Amino acid sequence: MIKRIPVLLLLILCLSVPSCSVNEPSPTDILFETLSVLADHPSGDVFFSGAEEYSGNYAEEEKLTSLYAGVSPKGLYSSYALFLCRDDRVYEIHIYKAASEAEGLRLQKLMDRRKDMLQSGDIYLYDEENYEDVICAAKTLRRGVYVILLLTDDNTKAEKTILGMI
Repeated sequence: MIKRIPVLLLLILCLSVPSCSVNEPSPTDILFETLSVLADHPSGDVFFSGAEEYSGNYAEEEKLTSLYAGVSPKGLYSSYALFLCRDDRVYEIHIYKAASEAEGLRLQKLMDRRKDMLQSGDIYLYDEENYEDVICAAKTLRRGVYVILLLTDDNTKAEKTILGMI
């Protein structure tokens, strides 16, 4: 009986202390918090993993693949949330929680690929107004398993919000 008490106390202690992974914010939580501080963002659509297949928030794999110049992020993430401007302007936030830190490096390369694609000369001709303020200021962040691409008019404010959450 005496040997069981320490084991029982250890079990109770383990169950009462929440694990770190439980407290990690989801990409969707991070995205909505970021959008709340970017008050003047244009109207857009939010896509996230876990959305019902036929809902407006569901992104088919082909859509994700087209965002990253034909390379699919499938298998690299455990969850994601995206904000894409509804009109022709470029204004985007991509937040991925990678399956591992190694997969996070691969996701970062995909985000850089998106950034490079948007910073090409062709986009300048298409979206001249946003080119300097949003597209040229694009920023990729990686912290642990989180990988973020910011194409906003205030990446500093967005980055501060995001890094404060993760």
